[in-house]
Amino acid sequence: MRISGNPSKRRKGPSRKELRKETKKLIKNKNRSVVRQTSQKQEVFSKRDQNDKKRRNENTEDTRNVSVEKKRRYEEDDEEFGDMKMEKLAKKNPALYELLNEEKNKNNDEEDDKMIKYYGKKLKIKDKKKVPKGFVEDGFEDLFNFLNEFEEKNPNEEDEEVFSEEDEDVSGTGEDEESEEDGESDSEDDLESDQDDVSVDDDEEESNLEDDESSEEDDEVFEDEEFHGFDDDEAAEEEKPSGEPKGKYVPPHLRKQPSTKSEEYLRLQRQINGHLNRLSDSNMEPIFQQLETFYQSNPRHDVTEILHNIITNNILGPTLMLDAFVLNYSTLISLLYHTIGIDIGASLVQLLVEKFETEWSSLPPSVTDDECISDKKCLNICSFLSHLFTLNVVSSIIIFDILNLIQSRLQESDMELILKILKLCGFQLRSEDPSGLKSFIQNIQEKFKSIPQSTRAKFLMESINDIKNNKKKRIFDDSMIMTMLKFIRNTVKNRSSTLSEPLRVSLEDIHQIQTKGKWWLVGASWAGNEAKPDDTYKAIHNQATEKLMEKARMMGMNTDVRKSIFVILMSSEDFVDAFDRFLKLNLKDKQQRDIIRVILRCCGNEKIFNPYYAHLSLRFCQQNHAFKITFQYSFWDFFKELSTEKVILRRISNMAKLLAFLFGNGGLSLSILKTIAFERLDKQTLLFLQILFVQFFTKHSHDSISKAFKNVSAIRDLLDLREGIAYFLTKFMGQELSVPVSDPALLSKNVRMVKKIIETGEAALFQ
Repeated sequence: MRISGNPSKRRKGPSRKELRKETKKLIKNKNRSVVRQTSQKQEVFSKRDQNDKKRRNENTEDTRNVSVEKKRRYEEDDEEFGDMKMEKLAKKNPALYELLNEEKNKNNDEEDDKMIKYYGKKLKIKDKKKVPKGFVEDGFEDLFNFLNEFEEKNPNEEDEEVFSEEDEDVSGTGEDEESEEDGESDSEDDLESDQDDVSVDDDEEESNLEDDESSEEDDEVFEDEEFHGFDDDEAAEEEKPSGEPKGKYVPPHLRKQPSTKSEEYLRLQRQINGHLNRLSDSNMEPIFQQLETFYQSNPRHDVTEILHNIITNNILGPTLMLDAFVLNYSTLISLLYHTIGIDIGASLVQLLVEKFETEWSSLPPSVTDDECISDKKCLNICSFLSHLFTLNVVSSIIIFDILNLIQSRLQESDMELILKILKLCGFQLRSEDPSGLKSFIQNIQEKFKSIPQSTRAKFLMESINDIKNNKKKRIFDDSMIMTMLKFIRNTVKNRSSTLSEPLRVSLEDIHQIQTKGKWWLVGASWAGNEAKPDDTYKAIHNQATEKLMEKARMMGMNTDVRKSIFVILMSSEDFVDAFDRFLKLNLKDKQQRDIIRVILRCCGNEKIFNPYYAHLSLRFCQQNHAFKITFQYSFWDFFKELSTEKVILRRISNMAKLLAFLFGNGGLSLSILKTIAFERLDKQTLLFLQILFVQFFTKHSHDSISKAFKNVSAIRDLLDLREGIAYFLTKFMGQELSVPVSDPALLSKNVRMVKKIIETGEAALFQ
């Protein structure tokens, strides 16, 4: 509504703009006053806190001073009171006072002697009569001379009695008594401490001869300083293996093992133990892969030792293990046996069989309760060995040996052991060795008639009849074992490997390890093998005729090893007999190379080629890859000899025929020819190659020739060799062939086939 009337008559007052300004001004002034008041309060509070803190510090300092003063007064009072009591005791009981004072001085002397020994070792003072070189250079020689003169005037009467007791310190009680009675001066005390400093070193030198008593005392004295001195090192240097002369080689398993394991060994043990504690059929593969990693990054012996210790400790426990638990352990060992090496399973089998015989011999005639620990251990071992048999680690030989060992006694306590083995692997024994199982059943049936007819015995015979009648489902469900076998085969196949043959070791072989060694392990040695080689050589030499020995000397057999090899080579009935006799020589690696050299020497010197040497050479190539390497280097030396020296024709012919035989039977690869320069052949090498390929192409099958050249064609690095062979076959195996051929058509056919294989391989490699 609009206001009407005269504007001059309206009520005058501040405008809205002025009101807003006034309001802002008031708010601003109010805020300033609030801030000012707040800052003033903070200053007051801070001053108050500072005063309180200062007051508390003053009170604390006063309290501390009072406490220190009180403590000092208490100590003075105690010392004064103690002196008063000692004075009274000296008057009332002089003997007791003297004894207490002597004990106090003795404790002080012990502390001094500890420090003397410590610094004596630091200064490397070993002989008080001999001044260390460093002391002479520093000008302390006169001090040692003075101390020696002082000791001659004041000999220590207790030196002879020091080591008769428990390695007591040199500080004698006689000197302490003199110091108490006569009150010697400080300078004389210093001389005595110096004298003790020098004599302590004599004690250390003599204590090294006293069954390491002083080293034990030193470990206690300097335990806080972590100082071990030099006695331990010297004692370690003085220790020698008992019964072993200096410098004689001791095999690793016969060496003295350290008393404590290294930190790395203990860490590895904890890791393997943790993995085995989690082992089950579901995580078998990752744990196996982890153990493979351990074998690659740690010493093989340490990993195997830890693994065996953990498994045997669990198996030899006082409780009966579940079959599933034993099967998991057996599967893991089988995987390692087929992938890492047979020594892992072989050493464990040996250990378990030895433990079984020990525990089995202590079994009582009858087991009627569950408290017989030996019975549980034997059951666990039988279960483990049975699973190792089903998983192709051991053969049936060791299983039948254990069964025959048990049934030879056949007490009531043995019934459960036989039943456990037959339950787990009886049907596999029946399929693998039916005659052995039949013999065992006949023996146990005869024994059964002479023992009491208990429930266990009847159940055992029922189980045997089930196995005999092939009633499989009544005894044991082997589905889990078949699953594990399939898993092992797939794992080995994925690693491009093959399953190893089961160990055909017998119980008798394990008993004769100390005398005949471990024939099932390559490189295994034993204590009784040290003197046999020389005796073997002598026996061979005694049996050889004078004509053979004369021929050996003519052919340059200048060592006993080579003479023995030559005699065996010339006197054997066939290559099988020769090979067995060579193995019985027990030669070392370097000596085994002489076998190949002697074979090649004798083969080359024959008037006509003798297949005896070819079959024997092939047997060695199949036995060990190291023999292949020796053949390779020997033929390379022969190729070099062809191009530099004159070689008789019969040797060229015999060596070419031998090499062709090895090519055709897979003993050696064609890659051995890569050192020959096919583009510039001399006459002797050309003749050798012509004889070689004629024999190879006419005396061997189409498949063996094709396989040999396909193996070479698949290798990219052998391009020069393939081109050289193709060039040689084109130029020198046609019209220019100077060697008689029994079947020219077959030769031409195989030459064309080989050229085609080489061309096809070249095209496949460069696609």
